[in-house]
Amino acid sequence: MAERETLSEATESRINEAVKFVDDEFQRIQRELNARRKSLEKDFTARRKKVEKRTRKEMKRIQSEFKKNPIVKRADAARKDVTKQVESRVDSLLGLMQIAPRSEVQRLNKKLTTMNRRLKAAEDGRITAELDAQRLSEKMATLNRRLKAIEESRKTNGGSAVI
Repeated sequence: MAERETLSEATESRINEAVKFVDDEFQRIQRELNARRKSLEKDFTARRKKVEKRTRKEMKRIQSEFKKNPIVKRADAARKDVTKQVESRVDSLLGLMQIAPRSEVQRLNKKLTTMNRRLKAAEDGRITAELDAQRLSEKMATLNRRLKAIEESRKTNGGSAVI
């Protein structure tokens, strides 16, 4: 029986060692994979940035060449001419329909805004003037009351006034 216990203890000990070895190896492999992943991410990011930089540079070059192309120049000039013609015809149509074009409406809106500001300022000035006139009227009434009091006092005192 003792032999079986020793044998089972030895087996258990070997199994525990094997499990510990597998666990240690798994953790080592996990660290290696994590380091490799980080390295690959860094490498990928660097390469992506290089490609993006080259792509932007190439796009600028292509755009520059594209703009120099005579066909593109003619197409752009034709687009500008067509735009002017369309705007002119739309303005004519709006004129026939007695509808103001957007530019005219915007100009009128600016004028209205300016006039509203001036009117508000004038109205504020009128209100201020009315308040000033009311205060002056009250002061005049106070002065008239004092003057009447002084005159009455002169009449009752026989000519000497007390101020």
